[in-house]
Amino acid sequence: SSGINAEWPLRPGMKNMRHTFAKYLSYKKDNNELLMFILKQLAKDQVVYSRSRFGDDLQNVEIPVDELEEKARQINIHNLQPFYESDLFIQNRFIHDKKEKSTDCDSALIPLL
Repeated sequence: SSGINAEWPLRPGMKNMRHTFAKYLSYKKDNNELLMFILKQLAKDQVVYSRSRFGDDLQNVEIPVDELEEKARQINIHNLQPFYESDLFIQNRFIHDKKEKSTDCDSALIPLL
């Protein structure tokens, strides 16, 4: 019974901490999902434009970082580094090229629905 009594004072604080941090963790996750949606839309727009303008498919889609960052700023997201390092970004097979200041992916990975 002493173990239960010793834990009891910690429980309310732990629950409170979990609640406090949960909104930040979900906020970051939501930001990543929102940024992925925007990035995929930018990539899709490029593929559709290339197809309609030149009648061919791009092999590789390059989205200028400035373009993505501008869209992110419009929704009050200013630091994209956590997004570029996120599992969501990697799982969707995008590559952030700091040197070229672009985000690249194989156009075959972009659904054109």
